Amino acid sequence: MTIEKPEHLFSRVSPDILPHLMFCVNETVAEDTREAFERDFPPEVLQWWSAVELSLADGIMCLHELRHAKTGELLSARLMVYYDARNKQERPFVLAAWSVTPQGNPAANQSIAGKGKGYGSLLLKLSVEMIRKNHPEVFAFVSEHQYNMYKDQPDKVAALAKWHKRNGFARVEDFHYEVPPFMPYEHAPDKYIPVYERGLPSPGELLILPLNQSQSITGERLISIVERLYNFGYDVKYTDPYMTQRIDTIDRRKSYTLENVTPLL
Repeated sequence: MTIEKPEHLFSRVSPDILPHLMFCVNETVAEDTREAFERDFPPEVLQWWSAVELSLADGIMCLHELRHAKTGELLSARLMVYYDARNKQERPFVLAAWSVTPQGNPAANQSIAGKGKGYGSLLLKLSVEMIRKNHPEVFAFVSEHQYNMYKDQPDKVAALAKWHKRNGFARVEDFHYEVPPFMPYEHAPDKYIPVYERGLPSPGELLILPLNQSQSITGERLISIVERLYNFGYDVKYTDPYMTQRIDTIDRRKSYTLENVTPLL
């Protein structure tokens, strides 16, 4: 899908470049996309590409990209996970799991790639538009920020926080999020490994981009998000003591404020 006209929300993208951009929804991971993710993320954070390809084919994950319409150059990419509702009281959400905006190659002919040009924000807005159109049942985009991932790169941590805030992601007030260590069942087919036997959880932040621009989230909905992220994303059983302890930190009856919610579209 080509992008035909500039919008005020896309003002960081140069108007003369907009007509040359193409929004892509892919069911496979191209080599340049895979290489861009591997350059930007530690290997222990990314999933196996075989598992990603399978999830894309099954519709569990989706891959959105922004490319140069003529040259095919990758400008930004985002891998997302669709979290279905477990019952009628829940609403689906989309985890914006991994995103990357590769640096441009000065030696490449007609290269327009590069960070800080607004490609990542534009791609997010286009992704939200498509999810709203095709999956109106989705109530929010969710993102996890792991403090330890870039602990030696404070400038990058600050830039990520600024980007999330500018694009409408909000932190949940009075809620301390943790990222449990990932240990898939394939590593121990005959025995489930509890979280506290895997290693230390990582401090982090749970960021929410509400599609209805709500200023708060109920404790019940927050619990349903955390339970699904931990169970499906990190292979944590619902009966794991770690899961129980983390869920107990959330007050089901409370309305949690979403800090710094800004208009989305």
